[in-house]
Amino acid sequence: MQRTQEHIWSIVPPQVSVVPGPRALLEGDRRALAATCTATGSSPRANVSWKTLVPGEQEERVWINANNTVTISNRYYLDPVRAMRGQTLDCIVTHSTFTKAARLQHRLDVYYVPEVSVSASENWHVGAEGAELECAENGNPPATSFAWMRLDGSLPNNSVTQRNRLQFKGSLTLQDAGIYVCDVTNKIGTRSAQLEVRVTDENSSSVNMLSMSFVAIGAVGLVLLIILVISVIAVNRYHRKKTEDMVYKL
Repeated sequence: MQRTQEHIWSIVPPQVSVVPGPRALLEGDRRALAATCTATGSSPRANVSWKTLVPGEQEERVWINANNTVTISNRYYLDPVRAMRGQTLDCIVTHSTFTKAARLQHRLDVYYVPEVSVSASENWHVGAEGAELECAENGNPPATSFAWMRLDGSLPNNSVTQRNRLQFKGSLTLQDAGIYVCDVTNKIGTRSAQLEVRVTDENSSSVNMLSMSFVAIGAVGLVLLIILVISVIAVNRYHRKKTEDMVYKL
């Protein structure tokens, strides 16, 4: 009877926990520790494993405690990329005292520098109002600052920066054209993007179109004149030939 009681008390369920790695996951790192799943103080020993679609490597460690119970930790290492953000790691723990396997979930968060793009509003012509440039980013964590500049000179006096927007107050002029750059910074790093802005002059375009129309009309007139001259010459030659034939016959 005493042996049975000792045998019963020797069966101890584990305490199960999942903790993230010691540092944030950064895109570009190699073999970063994503999380550790631990089954502490079990008897007999528990089985600990990871189930996930995220590619990585498991590493198991085992300790025998002073009370003869067993502690098992299973670490999951991976090479972080931004596509892993939001994916899950499931730690599966089984033990003789469990009616079903314990499942503990850890959600990944990967940090990376932002991807940046610059877009422009419509109607960039002389006299247009309400024009603006917008700088978009998708970094993690979100951007902490935006900086605007122009490669071919300083920013126009009529431009105002509003975080990720560069707004042009008043009417556009030809001097507002140029190559604009947006620098975006988050806690991981800085990236930039640029856009060449062209400001058109509608009046100049109208004059050019009118000039082109006159040139086209002149070209058509010249062609018609050449055709007329050729026709007259051909008719004269025809009648001259007929006249010479008649004189010859007579």
